[in-house]
Amino acid sequence: MKLICNQDEGHLSSKQGDIDARLHSLSKKFSDKRDNHLGYPYNLDFDLEPISQFDKLLINNLGDPYVGSHYATEVCDLEREVVDWIMRVWECADPEKYWGTVGASGTEGNLWAIYLARETLDNPVLIYSTEAHYSLPKAAKILRIEALTCGADCSGAISPDALSEVIHANRHRSIILALTSGTTMKGAHADITSCVSVLDRVGIDPSRRSDGIAQRPRRSRDLEPADAAWHSRFPP
Repeated sequence: MKLICNQDEGHLSSKQGDIDARLHSLSKKFSDKRDNHLGYPYNLDFDLEPISQFDKLLINNLGDPYVGSHYATEVCDLEREVVDWIMRVWECADPEKYWGTVGASGTEGNLWAIYLARETLDNPVLIYSTEAHYSLPKAAKILRIEALTCGADCSGAISPDALSEVIHANRHRSIILALTSGTTMKGAHADITSCVSVLDRVGIDPSRRSDGIAQRPRRSRDLEPADAAWHSRFPP
């Protein structure tokens, strides 16, 4: 039985006429909003017709794409191809040296990256700019790690001077540094080179590098790039 909430009468209805009317109303609402949309920087010019043949299927890449899923309709092989393509862009040619997964959103990617850092580092603190995505403090709360904000410049990018102060004050701690690669409203990109220079001056070597950098004091330099926009994550 298909159910739908009747907003006017405040109860659930299973009448086909009510369902059709509600769906038509939603379709018109979304079409009107699309035609007059101005705001978030995403592309509304797309055509789903080429993949419409899959709209009656539930495709679920359950678990690790490198292990495979016991779910019958999965495309783990395609997920691995996406990760391989990203690695070629980053000039990481050896598949034995990376692992990745394709997430559903930037929020999921940030949560996963911070989780990996928390599991690797000893009682870390997360540092992010005041212009960073709201998912960063949310992830810190979910994962129960301390989080500190750092000032941003007029473009929305993290300020190297402000970062230097925060890093220096926490130089004896394990640090997760989140650097933004394109903020939602301003499109700001952190100057990674300047931020790494800040770490060098304080005496901290980064052990992971992406829109988030997790670092801890260590002897050797081991930079492994990833881009959260692709939701690709790597173990340290």
